[in-house]
Amino acid sequence: MSYARLSVDSDVYVYRSEQGYVCAMCYVFDDIPDLLAHLRDHLRSGDKVPEYAFVRLEDEWAAQLLGPETAGAILEAAEDWAKESGKPIEEARREMRDAATKQ
Repeated sequence: MSYARLSVDSDVYVYRSEQGYVCAMCYVFDDIPDLLAHLRDHLRSGDKVPEYAFVRLEDEWAAQLLGPETAGAILEAAEDWAKESGKPIEEARREMRDAATKQ
């Protein structure tokens, strides 16, 4: 499964393999937090990393921490909250995921 592919909107190719999480031509990471930090470094250096890559990786990390059923319920609640509050869905999902994983 890929999280981002090289395109006009992305300077990175990120996928999961048997070895771990891969940022092609860079590194293989054992866990998602290290990969997310690496992708933020790409952004700081001026590379394009699509927001959906962060969202997918953060969703997967939440599922690993909380279990897929709990993470799925949180994401559904975030969608409702986004509709009610007018927040972008990615922002609502990130805030609810962060709150749930900090407990």
